[in-house]
Amino acid sequence: WAQRDVPWLMKMIQPDWLKSNGFHEIEADVNDTSLLLSGDHSIQQQLQEVREDDDDAEMTHSVAVNVYPATSRMPKLTIVVIDT
Repeated sequence: WAQRDVPWLMKMIQPDWLKSNGFHEIEADVNDTSLLLSGDHSIQQQLQEVREDDDDAEMTHSVAVNVYPATSRMPKLTIVVIDT
């Protein structure tokens, strides 16, 4: 399950990250970040200012991975949360 379908972001998650609990970072250009946050008008204004200052700027997104082992009642579960 995913809250939103963001293929470019999913491709940036390294397969090794999904093997154990951990924190990681993804660098995305401002336009990609803008798409992620399209519903937040105040953030859009801030991102526009970043674009005007440096059109090659990148934004850092934190990635948290939690892996839960299978139990007799539940299959293995891996949760990935990306802070936008």
